[in-house]
Amino acid sequence: MVILRPYWPRILHGDWGFDHFSAFYLTATDGDNYYTYREYITNHKTAPELAQGILEMIPEAPERKMVKTFYMGPDVFAKKTSDRTVAIEIDSVLTPHGFGFSGITPAAAGPGDRVLRWSFCYQLLKSGKHKISPDCPELIKAIPAAVRDYPLKGEDCKKTSDVWDDCRDAWGMGLYTSSLSPRLPIELEAAKLVTIPMSNLTGRALQYREAMQDVRRRRAGMSLGR
Repeated sequence: MVILRPYWPRILHGDWGFDHFSAFYLTATDGDNYYTYREYITNHKTAPELAQGILEMIPEAPERKMVKTFYMGPDVFAKKTSDRTVAIEIDSVLTPHGFGFSGITPAAAGPGDRVLRWSFCYQLLKSGKHKISPDCPELIKAIPAAVRDYPLKGEDCKKTSDVWDDCRDAWGMGLYTSSLSPRLPIELEAAKLVTIPMSNLTGRALQYREAMQDVRRRRAGMSLGR
């Protein structure tokens, strides 16, 4: 059983659809390892309804603050359901609710990124650096159902018309895009992991010391995707 530390940043990542499915995942990372532990899948929902589903997916304020990035495919920045894009509609609902990110970030989702994404995810799974909670049943079924797109695109994952394709895209785009983020200096990385308020200076100091040890321990080895 993996114990998720409160100072590990959370990544919210999703793939939007209407007739197809929208899929969202919540993943914690210690910098080297990834733990996907929450899943929200639906269809035929408007952008504000999707945002409400995300709020129900992450109902606690402290956990919302841990969500440092929110990645979605680039289509949400172009597709309009009214006079605003899907991304703006979702973000406008989430903004007042104490999340640790500022705005939705486009996931790396170009043709070349697809191959690199699946290669990265394969390495994570093969090395044991990625764990999936039983609370993500569709993702657990989706990953082994993936097949290579032979004969022309053998290094890519074949597109399908089922919900599992949307699950794989939401999952893979988030993990891969997160891996591209540049590293902070060790002191700044540790400081970003401190969540105890300034009113408890002793607690903050202890958490910062623990975070520094954790960052040093992780950086002693090599990180995938960096």
